[in-house]
Amino acid sequence: MHPDIRIEQNISVQEQEIPEPLKIVIYRIIEAVLKDIGNDSRKDRIRLSLQPSAKAIMLAIDDIPQEATSAATAPGNPRLRFAAAKERATLSGGAFSAAFNRDGGITLNASWAM
Repeated sequence: MHPDIRIEQNISVQEQEIPEPLKIVIYRIIEAVLKDIGNDSRKDRIRLSLQPSAKAIMLAIDDIPQEATSAATAPGNPRLRFAAAKERATLSGGAFSAAFNRDGGITLNASWAM
């Protein structure tokens, strides 16, 4: 659908390590965020990370624009653009944050304590 966008994956969590109700939540967050990022023609790369830690599962998504931009010129407030992802994360017992990254894109983090 967006052949010009490269996805760099770093997924080291095993499916059986994720509680059953959380699997669909993580999937839906990733799906919504990738759709939103795909609609932004400035993006050409996405970093996606899903990692276990001693006491949590951590999801991170960074979108990287084709050319570095400042937060002042980046479209939309990331906290508002990804309100649905935040809602999914928090309603499932997790934490969520969204902020501009140093590349001029947006970094999203969600985590769930285990």
